[in-house]
Amino acid sequence: MEIALLSLALLAVALLLDFVAHRRWFRRRQSLAGRVVLITGAAGGLGRQLALRFAREGATVALWDVRADALDEVFEWLTRTHKVAPSAVRRTVVDVADRRAVERAAAELAHACGAVRVLVNNAAIVCGDALLSGSSADSLERTLRVNIEGAFWVVRALAAPMLAAGGGTVVTVGSVVAQLPSARLADYCASKAALGMLHACLRWELRGAPRGDTVRCLLVQPYLLDTPLFAGGAPGLFPRLLAFVLPPLSAAEVARRVVLGVQTGQERLVLPYILRWAPLALELLPAAAADALLTLAGARGEPMRGFRGRGEAEWAAMGAAQFRRPFS
Repeated sequence: MEIALLSLALLAVALLLDFVAHRRWFRRRQSLAGRVVLITGAAGGLGRQLALRFAREGATVALWDVRADALDEVFEWLTRTHKVAPSAVRRTVVDVADRRAVERAAAELAHACGAVRVLVNNAAIVCGDALLSGSSADSLERTLRVNIEGAFWVVRALAAPMLAAGGGTVVTVGSVVAQLPSARLADYCASKAALGMLHACLRWELRGAPRGDTVRCLLVQPYLLDTPLFAGGAPGLFPRLLAFVLPPLSAAEVARRVVLGVQTGQERLVLPYILRWAPLALELLPAAAADALLTLAGARGEPMRGFRGRGEAEWAAMGAAQFRRPFS
């Protein structure tokens, strides 16, 4: 009995210390003034909030997205609504799945602004269809190219110059669904899991590189955001109950936590914190119990049954029909 109580006490202390470390309350914040911050998928809900937060810290924000009109809208939103200096915002239409386009845009950015010191790999899309009966081969290929290949091309183009310039931070925007499966989200879940491994491998590669410790890697794994990415979807088998227990995250709050994580040198950020331990808890439970919890959380595809994303006409008007649903 005493051993069990001692184990529980030690576990409670470990969880408390981990929570405090996760919040970074007592860490000194690094200044971002004058730093160049690149955000991919910058025209989406999280992307624009990240741009605002970094700009408020004095950074020069470079915005990449495949949607020219949406980039213009974000620029106006930043400069007119939030009074960000126009000289602190640079917007470029870039398809991150196109390796050569990424390399050209990276070279142009370096020439105009200098080395990127914070890279936020945020661009992602989702088709929201069943793998076996709904998803077309083209839509699956688009998702994998943007979500996975795009992240690789951006890291290859910008991480080495960052290292040569004296260091910085590579932020990978993943998702909790990298470890929590769901029907009709095979493309998205698998791509976010791949991004998690990209983050881990990059960390180890940097450890073996000269001065590799000057580049930090931050993996961000949020729960459902209140952005257009999953527009029309409803969380869980009982959406009202789940929305009460785990309401969708505010993109503004996630952006605030990401910027804080960059400033304090955090390496992993799971939002909300309670979900940090969900995959481990599911692994420790009997399979039937884990399946029951996942069913309640919507693993049978309930969150995607009302999914509508954006209209096809809107995406066709982008002039980039091969990527109909790019969102952050």
